[in-house]
Amino acid sequence: MHNPVYKYQIQTVIIGLEVTVFILTFFILIILIRGYFSLAGNLLLIICQSAIWIIIFVVKSELPARIDTIVLAAATLTMMPIIITGKKKLFLIYSLINIGLLFIFVSMFKNELNLSETSVRDYLSDNLIAFTFIGIISYTIYITNSKALDKAEDEIAEREKAEELKNRLQAQLLQSQKLESVGLLAGGIAHDFNNMLAAVQGFAELASDNVEAESPAKGEIVEIIRASEKARDLTQQLLAFARIQPLDLKDINLNDIVRDFTGMLSRTLRGNITIQNTLCDNPGSIEGDPIQIEQIILNLALNSQDAMPQGGIITIETSRVMIEEDFAKGYENITPGPYILLSISDSGSGIDPAIVDRIFDPFFTTKDLGKGTGLGLSTVYGIVKQHRGMIHVYSEKVNGTVFKIYLPVNDRKIEHKTRPDIKLNHSKGDETILAVEDNPDVRNLLETILKKNGYTTFIAENPEAALNIASFYDGVIHLLITDVILPGMNGMELYKKISETRPGISAIYISGYTASVIAHNGTLDEKINFIQKPFSISDFTKKVREVLDSKL
Repeated sequence: MHNPVYKYQIQTVIIGLEVTVFILTFFILIILIRGYFSLAGNLLLIICQSAIWIIIFVVKSELPARIDTIVLAAATLTMMPIIITGKKKLFLIYSLINIGLLFIFVSMFKNELNLSETSVRDYLSDNLIAFTFIGIISYTIYITNSKALDKAEDEIAEREKAEELKNRLQAQLLQSQKLESVGLLAGGIAHDFNNMLAAVQGFAELASDNVEAESPAKGEIVEIIRASEKARDLTQQLLAFARIQPLDLKDINLNDIVRDFTGMLSRTLRGNITIQNTLCDNPGSIEGDPIQIEQIILNLALNSQDAMPQGGIITIETSRVMIEEDFAKGYENITPGPYILLSISDSGSGIDPAIVDRIFDPFFTTKDLGKGTGLGLSTVYGIVKQHRGMIHVYSEKVNGTVFKIYLPVNDRKIEHKTRPDIKLNHSKGDETILAVEDNPDVRNLLETILKKNGYTTFIAENPEAALNIASFYDGVIHLLITDVILPGMNGMELYKKISETRPGISAIYISGYTASVIAHNGTLDEKINFIQKPFSISDFTKKVREVLDSKL
């Protein structure tokens, strides 16, 4: 390469620059890999231009060859639209630097160029136009690309947003399907299970009445009753979660519910738990079941208490919020409009992020075996959904938890209805009652209770038998007691059929769960007399007496 014959010799300056550029390019590649694209591109442009201008100024070669090298400097400027992402002044700065260096070079080597003043001016003018033109074209390309990139970024952002919304809705759908499956299972077993519980609790109460208070068997029977009541409560929680228990909906003021319930709640919780209420001025009214709303507050407060073994503060807040359409799109069965926000927060240990997505699953609990059913939060979830609301949980380890419940506002005027004064004739009577129940144990229980309380009782095991009794009995049948779910015909259809020939007859419906037979959208009509299985004998006989006496 160093051959005097060809008048070619190695120029250490060029080789040194090439090695330096290669090393620096390696470091630039590392910067590029780490994601700093613009920085890497600008450094590469600076290094290339620096190397070119050093060669032009320093290398000892013929001036015409060095002048031609300026073309490379101009060529490297075409990188600008690619590497410049934000600072538009760089287009001007890079162009002016090259123009300035060009003028310096020409002024330094003017004599050696042996060019006339006119030629020098023409040369400088041509290159000035070239650098300026490159700068303008690069800037134009940059603006065009920026607009295209902005549009592409907007489209990508919209797609990502749509994809995120889709994934969230799919997750909600899967969660709803999973919970719906559990709900169907709960509803499927509730009827039969509550029938068995009704028989166990009812006959245990009958046995208790026939046993002396001092008898050892008395305490054992009481334990049976208590166990059946616990099993009943467990089933009720399952039905609440499954959203198939009937609601007694009224127009209510949530602030009133919170204020009235706080006293009882404070007596229920440990003494080292403080309750603070922060209630808004104008909550409006919601359509809700007061008992179920209280159940929500109770379950969440008990959950907060468990998170604060050393004591702490539970804060119950209400506020009125407006849910916009964009927000509502991200959630299942939520419509835009005014909502009342019920927030229940604590200063406890918080929830582990790894299990937050599972806390509403039925039977999921972090408590020790035997210390929790895992149905507290799932019951809350079911009640909220049954009220057409939604629930969010926000929690940080050590920093506590807040549950936010959104319930739709209707702003109807709240009417405080006074219940008519019905004088109950205790629990006994001499009226005629037709009871229809397909479960033999419950059927036997109903017959025993009614006859024991003095009623003339007809028992039917299915709707066909009940219709036959109603047709052939000449006397007055005052009351029909019927299970909701019956073979061939449900209880509501049976009552309508019998009332065609006996228009004065009243009805009481009993069931382990109502499904949609006597409840519309999970809500019982005010005229429907319903008692949930399993029931205590006292509750049942009072209900019978109440319905019979209401006609007097």
